[in-house]
Amino acid sequence: MRAREGVARMTTDTLPPTLLPELLPLGVSIPAPDTFRVLVDGIATPLLINSLDIANAVGQRSTGSVSLYDAAGAQHYDEGQEVDLIDADGVLVYSGVVDTDDEDKYVGASNPALSHKLTLKDWHYLADKRLVATSYAAGMTCGAVFRDLIDTYLAEEGVTYGAIADGPTLPDVVFNYCTLADAFDALTQKAGAYWWQINQYRELDFQPYAAVAAPWSLTAGGNGKVADARYGSVHVKRSKPMYRNRQYVRATGLTDLQTEDRKGDGTTTAFTVGYPIAKEPSVTVNSVAKTVGIKGLDTGKDWYWNQGDNTLTQDSGASALLDTDTLEVQYYGQYLLVTVSEDSAEITAQQAKEGGTTSGKVESIADDSSLITTDAAFAEGAALLAKYAQQATTLTFQTRRAGLAPGQLLHVNIPAHNLLDVDMLIESVHLTDEDGQIIWYDVTALLGPVNTSWVQFFGNLVSAAKAPNSDAISVGASGTLIITESFSASASPSASFTATAYPASFPSASLYPSSSLYP
Repeated sequence: MRAREGVARMTTDTLPPTLLPELLPLGVSIPAPDTFRVLVDGIATPLLINSLDIANAVGQRSTGSVSLYDAAGAQHYDEGQEVDLIDADGVLVYSGVVDTDDEDKYVGASNPALSHKLTLKDWHYLADKRLVATSYAAGMTCGAVFRDLIDTYLAEEGVTYGAIADGPTLPDVVFNYCTLADAFDALTQKAGAYWWQINQYRELDFQPYAAVAAPWSLTAGGNGKVADARYGSVHVKRSKPMYRNRQYVRATGLTDLQTEDRKGDGTTTAFTVGYPIAKEPSVTVNSVAKTVGIKGLDTGKDWYWNQGDNTLTQDSGASALLDTDTLEVQYYGQYLLVTVSEDSAEITAQQAKEGGTTSGKVESIADDSSLITTDAAFAEGAALLAKYAQQATTLTFQTRRAGLAPGQLLHVNIPAHNLLDVDMLIESVHLTDEDGQIIWYDVTALLGPVNTSWVQFFGNLVSAAKAPNSDAISVGASGTLIITESFSASASPSASFTATAYPASFPSASLYPSSSLYP
C-alpha cells in the first residue's frame, strides 16, 4: 500500500501543552509518534479511546464511527468533511467523509470542551450524490462503461481509475437519472462475480472476486498458534448460507417480430396489439409509413406508444380510421418468462443428508427483468447454482498486521481446521482501536458463497426505501431517455412612458373664502 500524498502525521508535539493534563481524566488518547492518527480535513485530532469502529465489506459501503475530543469547543463538523485514518507506518488505511456529528459538552461552565461522535461513510458518497442520464449501445464492456462514467461524472469529484477489469460485453444500456452508485451496482450485477468500490485513495476499482491476492498469507505456527493472528481469535464455521440446488429465474422475454393488422370503424382511435410493446413499433396506414412518438411525452406524431403497453393511440387531432383503412403494426412484444435449472448431484447429496425421506430439493427464485431470452435466463440460473449450491466455510480472526482488504484472496494453511493450502475470499475487515494505541483488524474470509452481512442487510433496506423507478436502469432492454441541456440567456428589459405636468389649482383673484364658501 502507499501513503496518501498530502496527509500529515501527528505527534504529541502538535497538541497544545496545556491540553495534555486535561485529557487524562477524560479518557482521551494522546497518540504517540508510533501509533495511528485520525485527521479531519488534514488536521490531526485527539481521539476518545476505544471509539474507533469501521466496517469494510466486499462490494459494499464502509460504515463506521469515531469519537473526537475538541478542547476549545470550536469545532462543528458537517457532512462531507474528509476523515482519514493513518496507521503507525504512515499508511492510509481508511478515508471517507463525515455523515453526522453528535456533540456533547463536558460538565463545568469553565470547561469549553466538546466531544464529537462522528458517523462516517466512505467515498461511495461521491457516487451516491450524482445522477447519471446516458445510454450505451450494445457491444461495450462493463469496464469501458465504468471508465466513461468516471470521465463524465466522477473526474470532477476527484475520482480516478483504480484497477478496472474489462468484464463481459453488455447489451444496450440506459441509465435514466439514477445515481451513479445504482448504475455501478447494475453493471456489477450484470457482470456476475464482480465487485466495485471507490477506495481510500479515491480510485474506482472494478474486479472479479478471484483477481486480487492478499499481500500476506495466514499459516499455522508452533504451539497451536497461527502466525499474525491474535492468540485464541481464530474461529471456523461451516454452514450453507443462501443455499439452493434448484433455481427458478423469472424474466421478461422478447418475442420475434410481430406483424398485426387492424381495420378502422370511423370511431376508434386506440388499437390494442397482442403483446405489450417492447421497442418502438413501425406503423403504416394503407401501406403509407406514419410517424411514431412516446405517449404522454412527444407531440406532433401520427401515433403514440409506451414500453410495456399494448395500446397504440392515434394523435388527437387526426381523423379516426375508416373501415376502408388498414393499420399495420410491426413490433417486438414482451412476455413473462420463467426457467428452472437444477444441480442433480447436489439434490441427491442433500436428500441423503435429510435421511433419504425427502425430495432433497432446496428451491429459490430470482427476478431479472433485463433478461430477454430463454438462453440468458438459463445462463443466470446456472450461474446462481454454481455460486450457491455448495457449503460455505467461514474463517474469522483478529490481527494487528495491516494490508488485508475485502475482495482479496487470502491463502490459508491451518491443518487443525482442515484448511489445507486454500484461497479464501476476504468478505470483510472490521477496524477497532485498543486504548487509542493499537488498531485491530477483525477479518472474515470465506470459501463458498458470499453471505449477506449486517452492513449489506441495512444497506438493502436503505436502497429499497430510495429505489429508483423501474425505468431508471435498463440493461439489455430498450428504454426512453430524456437528456436535459443547461444554457444561459440574457434579457434587457425596457419601458417608456409620458409624463404630463399640471399647474397647481388656486382660487381666482376675485374669489375668496366666506362663511358659506370654502376653497
